[in-house]
Amino acid sequence: MGRAPRRLDAGQLRASLLHATGATWTGDRRVRTNNDPSGYALRPATDLVRHYASALGEPDYGATTEPDLDPGPGFLRRAQSAAQGACRDGLRRDREVPAGARRLLRAVSDGDTYARAPEAVRANIVALGRTFWIRNLSPDGPEVEALLGVFRAVTEREGALPADGWFAVCVALATDPQFLLY
Repeated sequence: MGRAPRRLDAGQLRASLLHATGATWTGDRRVRTNNDPSGYALRPATDLVRHYASALGEPDYGATTEPDLDPGPGFLRRAQSAAQGACRDGLRRDREVPAGARRLLRAVSDGDTYARAPEAVRANIVALGRTFWIRNLSPDGPEVEALLGVFRAVTEREGALPADGWFAVCVALATDPQFLLY
């Protein structure tokens, strides 16, 4: 009899997203301050995983000293926001670095769609499966087909770009239990 699966804590989530996407969840936060007449100040580019660490189950040592690692709705909501932020910033980073340094767009170029480069799109999904889930996926396997369905559903809409499809695939990979549980 094995142990029950555990979910990532805030530090593990941050490190895993950083490894997989090259980015973490950042954004502007309003914080309380005594130096501003309104009582708040805007802190740009805040590490939001650290900011929401207690909502992600980290103990605050005021009310609790034990981590809460239940995969409840609060964790899932913050994990989805973290995945969206890291995927957005990771894709932006990939478009600015040489092809060999990319983390999300390894086997495709920016404009590759399934209609133009089906083998490259499949190869990129396989590479992402290895990065996010630490698994070698079969190019014709059910996981690749499901993620390919996500990519195609997004990119085949009017006005959509391949980057929109890769964003959706990245978020799907980063919010899957295979990524969040160990």
